[in-house]
Amino acid sequence: MWDFYMNKKTVSIISGVVFATLGGYGLYKGVFNKNSLTYSWEWIERLTNKQWNNERDKVQQIVMSPKYSDSMRNEALRILQLFDKVKNKKECKGFDNYKFPVHGEHGTNLYKK
Repeated sequence: MWDFYMNKKTVSIISGVVFATLGGYGLYKGVFNKNSLTYSWEWIERLTNKQWNNERDKVQQIVMSPKYSDSMRNEALRILQLFDKVKNKKECKGFDNYKFPVHGEHGTNLYKK
């Protein structure tokens, strides 16, 4: 009875439109919607210093507390290390103009005075 109402071409067109619509919606949610996951690198980068301290303290409480399972504490430790990496990347600006030592006349870093 189904074949009587719709032929294969109509079914393929309708299914193509449905899949294209679902694919477009998925693309919109995945690429254009910029809500990053909590405790991801992007989320931590957007935190202010006060928010960073508060969130890091919450994670550190999980790491230090024995009432949580080992797997949860290990995951919290990984997140804690991610917090520190982001903070170090934000604050480390001292090596931008670093140049390797030049070989002087009497050896490396031995200059005439």
